[in-house]
Amino acid sequence: MKINIKKVSEILDSGLSMAQRGILITILLMKDSTPKLTLAKCKASLNFVTHREDLVYLHEKGFISWSGVELDKKK
Repeated sequence: MKINIKKVSEILDSGLSMAQRGILITILLMKDSTPKLTLAKCKASLNFVTHREDLVYLHEKGFISWSGVELDKKK
């Protein structure tokens, strides 16, 4: 998982819910140079079952890049 925002102010996008903003902040704070490590850290902190729809939305809107999005959409 990789965060694609260029400025922190993008997190304040009015189209995002508070949960989605929180997810982006969590990913930003856990950002590592290796996206796989960032994903591992996020899995330890975020409940992917609870936040699945938000993560898919953030991926589709280009806020994050997530290689597992297609697998999660099937679930």
